[in-house]
Amino acid sequence: LVALLEPSEMGGNLVILNKAGKLAALLVTDETGGQFAIYNKEVKKVASLAANETGGQFFISDNEGQPVTGISAGEAGGQFSISNNEGKIVTGILATERGGILTLNNNEGQEAFGIASTETGGSLLLLNEAGDEIIKVHPDKNGHGYIGVFDRKGVGQTLTPR
Repeated sequence: LVALLEPSEMGGNLVILNKAGKLAALLVTDETGGQFAIYNKEVKKVASLAANETGGQFFISDNEGQPVTGISAGEAGGQFSISNNEGKIVTGILATERGGILTLNNNEGQEAFGIASTETGGSLLLLNEAGDEIIKVHPDKNGHGYIGVFDRKGVGQTLTPR
């Protein structure tokens, strides 16, 4: 037996087995549409493609089944993430209503650096290990440049044109 069709509440499922009789791939129907998953020889899910509430999603996992890369449709457009082996997101790119955001996080998934488009232009943010904003660069409300450098308590200096 290499394939099995099963009825389900949402329609049907297709189960594909390898020559050892272990799960190799699975196609299921669910409340958002459908899902396709691929498994390694240890029966850990290493890839999945699925419908979700905002469109579709695609995930790649390591050999232990831990997702490390994901692409999905979001409320304002596409989203892309890269995670470490502990499942913490270390890089994220996403579309927003104002444009895009790029974040780089530490190994705990805490934001360390961000670039974003805002209502006044572009914005750059640098955070320390405690999550305190220590450097900000962006246009002000009049379109002039703003640079701020701060200590852990938010005390610092700013530079703006005259």
